[in-house]
Formats: sequence, C-alpha cells, structure tokens
Amino acid sequence: MYRNIGIDIGTTFFTAYSIDKGKVISRFRHEGKIADSIKNLMEQTPNDARFIISGKSGKEFCNQQELPFVEESVAVSSAIKKENFFSENFAKIMDIGASSLTLYTVKNNKITDIAKNALCAAGTGLFLEEQAERLNIDLEKAGALNIENPPLIASRCTVFAKSDIIHHQQEGRSKNEMWSGLCRALTVSAVNTLFRGEDIYGDIMLIGGVSLNPEVVRWFKTMYPQANWIILPKISSAFVAFG
Repeated sequence: MYRNIGIDIGTTFFTAYSIDKGKVISRFRHEGKIADSIKNLMEQTPNDARFIISGKSGKEFCNQQELPFVEESVAVSSAIKKENFFSENFAKIMDIGASSLTLYTVKNNKITDIAKNALCAAGTGLFLEEQAERLNIDLEKAGALNIENPPLIASRCTVFAKSDIIHHQQEGRSKNEMWSGLCRALTVSAVNTLFRGEDIYGDIMLIGGVSLNPEVVRWFKTMYPQANWIILPKISSAFVAFG
C-alpha cells in the first residue's frame, strides 16, 4: 500500500516515489495539469496517505492547496543522507531537468554549495526535446549510439542549433549522427555552465530527467573519463521525489 509518497513536479514531468515500496509509482508529462495529476494520484492511494511535494512547478500549487512543500535542495540533501552513494568524502551532483541545471557540491554527505544556470534552456532537457522533435526522434526510445565523431552543433542557442542541423543535413549527415552531436553539445554546455572551468574529478552523480538519456550519459563518460560517473537508473530521474 502506498502511504508515504514524495512528489516532484517539474517543468515537464510529474514524478511520484513511494517511500514504503521503495520505487517510482508514477512518472508522466503533466502538461500543466498539476491539480488533476494530484487528484488522480490521491484517488489511487489510502485516505491517510501522506504527500510531500517538491519541484519547479510544485511550490505555487502547494501554497494554493495548503499541501506540504520542500525545496529541491532540501529533498536532495535528505536523499543523500538515506544512502551511502559516494565512495569519497567529496562529490558533486548534477541535476539536469527540462529547464534547469543545478550543481550540488557535497562534502561528508552534506550539501555545501549550490550553483545554477541562468534562465536559459541551453544545456537542459528542453533543448534536446525541441531538437528531437525537429529530427523526428522519439526521446523515450532513443538509445546510446556508437558514433565517435558526430558533427559539431551549437548548444547555446536553439536558433544556431537549427542552422547547424540544416547545414549538416545538406552535407548528408545521418539523423543518428546529428542526434549524437546534439547530445554531445548538451554535455559540454552543461559542464561549461556549472563547472565554469573547474577541474572535473571524483564522484559525480547525474540526476534529473536527462539522466535517462543513454546517449547523453555516454558522452559524459566519454568526454570526462577522469570522473567517476554515478548513474542510478531506478531513481536518478526521481531523486528529488525519493528525497
């Protein structure tokens, strides 16, 4: 029975994690219908079920409905205290969502610093979603590719990315090659935005919806092999809800 449920309401996805069952019980695109999503979940759970909500789109809704809300940083802090995820006392957590990039610095399982991107979609999931639609790629089914030298594609601006894609199409580059290039561009943009020239090393955990993208994960591991990339497929996209 689902009684204690963490909910992460992001820009795009609604994710619910059952503390009792230890698993994700619901994850879908909410399309802005947050109230309906909460109502449907409540109808499937006992009357005494306890909900705690977090996420980019959750705060305003909680204020209106008088439901408990915790900031994402608090949820992430709670999550890392539940499990011994890191082999070292110093680690980083990269949270790449639909419209946000966040880097948590962790020392001795405590968050000591938080860095975020500006209000820009570069390096986030929305950038990939827009380009995937342009290339007619199903994000949910796209797997990892074995392409070593994909075309260079701009990631700081969707307009420039579109121009690059058109140019490479005219060159005869395949759809898979351009998708691989886009995923590589996102990894570089995310690292440049969050690390700002700092060395990348040690334990780095990747969370957020983009952590489910196999080609993005491949490029993080390929381009920054000096880091120990921690990928937890069962909870990486639900890490905030888990916390």
